[in-house]
Amino acid sequence: MQIDVEVEEPSDLPATQLVTWQVEYPGDITSDLGVSKIYVSPKDLIGVVPLAMEAEILNTAILTGKTVAVPVKVVSVEDDGTVTELVESVECRSSDEDVIKAS
Repeated sequence: MQIDVEVEEPSDLPATQLVTWQVEYPGDITSDLGVSKIYVSPKDLIGVVPLAMEAEILNTAILTGKTVAVPVKVVSVEDDGTVTELVESVECRSSDEDVIKAS
């Protein structure tokens, strides 16, 4: 997954920005729109990346009735290569908890 975020005038913006995003799957299938709040800082970030801690995510809950849980870590990457885990500034929500529940 790749997320590209560009802030044109960081000195004129509030501390947070809302970003609308959507996941595209193979075969022209797309998810509902998601909205994330991003905290803007004066650092030279080149990316904010959500990392699923498993290589493949297969939701078999509909077949087995058992919950499938995959932890996600969010990191920022600075221009100088510094990688920082974002813990306190990250919040997960789902617009349809019958499909996916975030916690």
